Amino acid sequence: MFGGGSDFPEFFRQHEGAVIGGAINRFIYCSVVRTLPGISSHKIRLAYGQSERVNSNSEIKHKATAEILNLLGIDESIEITVTADLPARVGLGSSSAFAVGLLNVLQSLRNARSSPQHLADTAIFVERNLLMNSCGWQDQIFSAFGGFNLIRFYKNESYTVESLGISNDELERLSAHLLMYFTGQYRDSSEVEREKFRNLSSSEKSILAIKEHVFKACDILSRGKNYDDLGKLMHETWTQKRSLTPVVSNPHIDNLYRQALAAGATGGKLLGAGSGGMLLLFCPLNRIRDVRREFSALPEIPFAFEQFGSNVSVI
Repeated sequence: MFGGGSDFPEFFRQHEGAVIGGAINRFIYCSVVRTLPGISSHKIRLAYGQSERVNSNSEIKHKATAEILNLLGIDESIEITVTADLPARVGLGSSSAFAVGLLNVLQSLRNARSSPQHLADTAIFVERNLLMNSCGWQDQIFSAFGGFNLIRFYKNESYTVESLGISNDELERLSAHLLMYFTGQYRDSSEVEREKFRNLSSSEKSILAIKEHVFKACDILSRGKNYDDLGKLMHETWTQKRSLTPVVSNPHIDNLYRQALAAGATGGKLLGAGSGGMLLLFCPLNRIRDVRREFSALPEIPFAFEQFGSNVSVI
């Protein structure tokens, strides 16, 4: 919700970073079967929207899966099936949630328990160092830890995850102000993020301002009585994010945002890198109906904040 951009090591190694956000109840499901029948003509079977049947990790086209199997030293007969509540490339951290989930279930096959921090750290390593994606660290941490938290990033590349101490009832009251819509546009987040950090000196001022909004949001949330100021703060955050690079938005997104404000929303932002995906809007409760009417042609994505991070069920 607040602080995006300051979770990139390119930034927080110099200035430290902070974000506020939360996991939501939209999931990626990674199902793993350890051994395929000996009569199969292939050793590894993958299903993730596409289907792969191969005999070695080196033949796998899905790069994240191949890198994770190699990292864990898994080279055995295995079947992996991935399904999701929502599509990828919409700003909700699906690549990080996938990495965390697959790491978690594969390590559980070895009867090895992974702490949320170990899962997050390993997923960050996979995405940043093995896949060479330009991404921040918050998505992996929220996927691993769950909850609605303040995350602080330090110059030495450590981080802390701090609960904001908001009750479930208060979180429900907060989420009642939030509407999320799919803009109809997919995007490659890594390309957008590379553009933002291509010239960090030109982005620093805006990201510093975005980081300061985190602590203003903490103050509003700690008071707990009136969340309306969060909408105005979200608008300020979007204004700063919009200024980072022209690729963050486009005429279609700008028009949707103007429509939302005219209908009664007090703020909003594109989630994730920007340039498409999901538009999150903050609305006073008495204007929710007006905004929904204005956006009736767009898919609304209902959600609630989720207390728990990645977990494994054995069947």
